[in-house]
Amino acid sequence: MGQLLATTANVEHYYVPKYQREYTWGKNEWRQLLQDIEENDKGYFMGSIICVPKERGGGYPTIYDLIDGQQRLTTIGIILAAIYRKYELSDFEIDEDLTFKKSTIKKRLIIEGDKDLNDELALTKNNKDWYMRVRPSAQGDNLDDYLYLISSVGLLKDVSKPKYFGNRRIGLAFNYFFNELPEERSELDNLLNKIETLTFVHITADSQADAFVLFESLNNRGVPLSIMDIVKNKMLGELETEGNLNLDEAFDKWQILLKKLPDYKIQERFLRHYYNAFKEDREIDIEGQTRATRANLVRIYEENISKGDELWLLKDLIKESEVYSKLVYPENRKGDNLKRYLKELLFLGSAPVFSFLLYLEQLEIDPKEKVQIYRLLCDYFFRRKLTDKPATRSLDYIFLNLIRYCRNKNKEGEKIRWIDIESELTQNKEYPIADLNTVVETLKDDIYLQNRVSTWYALYRLETSFSERDYQPNLWGKDGDKFIWTVEHVLPQGENIPAEWVNMIANGDYKKAKKIHASYVHKIGNLTLTLHNSKLSNRSFDKKQTLKKVNVDGREVKIGLKNRLALNKLKFRDNGSLTSLDEVRVWNDEHIKERSKKLIQELIKLISFSWEDISNI
Repeated sequence: MGQLLATTANVEHYYVPKYQREYTWGKNEWRQLLQDIEENDKGYFMGSIICVPKERGGGYPTIYDLIDGQQRLTTIGIILAAIYRKYELSDFEIDEDLTFKKSTIKKRLIIEGDKDLNDELALTKNNKDWYMRVRPSAQGDNLDDYLYLISSVGLLKDVSKPKYFGNRRIGLAFNYFFNELPEERSELDNLLNKIETLTFVHITADSQADAFVLFESLNNRGVPLSIMDIVKNKMLGELETEGNLNLDEAFDKWQILLKKLPDYKIQERFLRHYYNAFKEDREIDIEGQTRATRANLVRIYEENISKGDELWLLKDLIKESEVYSKLVYPENRKGDNLKRYLKELLFLGSAPVFSFLLYLEQLEIDPKEKVQIYRLLCDYFFRRKLTDKPATRSLDYIFLNLIRYCRNKNKEGEKIRWIDIESELTQNKEYPIADLNTVVETLKDDIYLQNRVSTWYALYRLETSFSERDYQPNLWGKDGDKFIWTVEHVLPQGENIPAEWVNMIANGDYKKAKKIHASYVHKIGNLTLTLHNSKLSNRSFDKKQTLKKVNVDGREVKIGLKNRLALNKLKFRDNGSLTSLDEVRVWNDEHIKERSKKLIQELIKLISFSWEDISNI
């Protein structure tokens, strides 16, 4: 046990290997660390760090690869830089003690090296070699940000400010600590003294592989590892131990996978779906693990990596990650008939289906059949979203069975046809879907209250189904992370019904209007899609129909119900004649009932399966 970043004798340097994830601590961790240091006596114990010494020749500074401890040591470096800046900007008396304190801070952050050594691990700045005491991971611009931070407080020169420095973790951390540090000299000195005496257990491993084992077995105070991090550490450690690849080569290959799937949740889901899709084809099946879940995922991959063919596994994961990326990021697909359906599946929360889609992508299937299969899956998940049947816990098993079904057909040389997939998926007695009558009853109910995702999708599906559409807006368009086209209640949904609406729906009878409102406001017949629907709000019906134009995607369109959507032009019965939402002169409960009936009829035509009888719907 001892102090790190000492300034006497043979000082040590801690370099975070480039394969380590970036600096991830945020305000909660910053606050807790500062509080722990301030509230405890000198010598406060900070836990252990795990290091692997770099092989160095004689005369070279001692440098360790920091396997565990990056978050703590980087944060301490940032605090020291903030204290140095406080000293620089204050009006404290410049005495020997202050000069000494600033000098020791500098030596804890960066030390001038010997140019004659020509050390590739040194940082060359201002015609000098420098060694950073803690060098963060290069990922996420951490290294560039940290170098600029050291420069910005006056410890280096001529380091350019990285773009967006102030919006990333290291810049934000520095600003946080600078603002939180005490202003009084005595308090600042006391805090510095406590930081300089922090103690750690310094654990040295002989190799990266040994370090990874230690890393997983010790409980430190850092941000918990993601499943992807644990699998990566095991994979890279095994590749190095077996001599298949050196660590840098293995890391570079792993980065290919991460670039294809940059989101942590997607990465974890990919590992599950890869196993579920290919466990019976690629000798990755682990005894007793019929499907991958979050609970058993680490075990599945650790055992597969330990089988001795970890390089093949890494290459296969990289190959399939490219396929998976095209499934889960459909916005990156170009000129592809499947793009729309993938967007719909993601919108409907259909994650379990992607193991099946990943498997399907390796098979030779007629393009038209594939489009039909994707369309079928959208219908299936929409109906499931409406009715909660089959249960969520059944979905993995349903698609594992479907993979097995397709695998058998493929082995027998039979073509994969959508009609066969439909039969296998929708006529499954073990995991039955809701029948059409249940679907209809659900659609007749207050659909908006029950499920807003289903509501938007139902209206979207209807709009995009009409063949005669002179106006085809991008209904997936977003302003930031919000849809531009949103669900609008024609009869306003607020409980305080405006007087003009009371007159229209109940001839001025407020109690009657309240009953009608409660019964019909969330019915599908009272709903449509509009732009900027906050501008419609509680307006009168005629104003909702005719509200002025706005510019969208380079076109002028009306915000109101006369917005050229086919959904608003759909004819429904009105006292023996036909009318539509964009032309009817008044709006009441009878119109809502008739329009609901028509919309449900049209929707059932779209989402019924080929074997279902819709003649009585």
